[in-house]
Amino acid sequence: MPPYFFSFTRFAFVLPLSPLGFPDVPLTIPYPAALAFGSVALYCFMIAWHWPRTYATQRARKAAKEPVPEPSFAFSHHALLCFYSAFACGAAACHVLAAGELSSLSAFACAPPPPWLRLVSLTFTLSKLWEWLDTAVLFARGGTAGGIGFLHCYHHATTFLLFLVVMNFPGAEKSGMLLNGFVHTLMYAHYAWRLPKVLRPLITALQIVQLAAVTALWAATPGLCGGAPAAFAKANPLAFATPFVSGAINHPHPFPTYPVRTFTPRHRSLNAAGTCPCLPHRLFGFFCARVLLPSKEEQGEQGLIFAGVCG
Repeated sequence: MPPYFFSFTRFAFVLPLSPLGFPDVPLTIPYPAALAFGSVALYCFMIAWHWPRTYATQRARKAAKEPVPEPSFAFSHHALLCFYSAFACGAAACHVLAAGELSSLSAFACAPPPPWLRLVSLTFTLSKLWEWLDTAVLFARGGTAGGIGFLHCYHHATTFLLFLVVMNFPGAEKSGMLLNGFVHTLMYAHYAWRLPKVLRPLITALQIVQLAAVTALWAATPGLCGGAPAAFAKANPLAFATPFVSGAINHPHPFPTYPVRTFTPRHRSLNAAGTCPCLPHRLFGFFCARVLLPSKEEQGEQGLIFAGVCG
């Protein structure tokens, strides 16, 4: 049995319990497509029925322009995810440094993680379900699915599925913990304690770098490593294409808050003539304001948490 293999027709992996002093457990999960797409369906059920009903009172108070108290679980949710993301990032960084993989792209891309790091990686993938509470926070503040926005919902609906797939390639698996873990450490620290303004665009920039780097590494791995990754890409074209398809739709979401506040006429970064600094900035700002943040709700109090990325 392979240490980890996920496709939409087969899901088999070894649960590495040896770092905890127990025997490793080989597992085969039936109907992996049902697991992957079932998670998407469950999230859609939560945003379409469960959370709107659970937080109907808060939504009514907000519609009546009455104050809505901050959800009691919001701070602990953000703080705990900050600490967990730092742990996952640190664990991956420790391994990469100890193994000398920073000096060898092929080693980083092709060498599988040790059992203890694979165990961390499995928890990191499961944490993408935990991150659904980002959406619950927004509903608890009186938000609606329409106000929260498509990109936020699409992001959280598909991230668990995406991480199930990217764990097939060692480099993408380690990059997820390193880069996504680092970005999420900053992001959830901001949600819990508010980082200085100067750092907010940095989170956005790092998210863009993360997307570009991991996608490029995923694309290059079959040719760079050969063997099992190349066979996987050839035998499972749908799973191999998933990060590209998901990223194309899923990851415009780092852009919203900072560029909208910086480059659109609705905010303050205008020159004295009332125009943006240059035409590309105006076009980019128009895209952000009209496409990524179509509602006043998203541009207001929810803007900093839109799509669970940046602000």
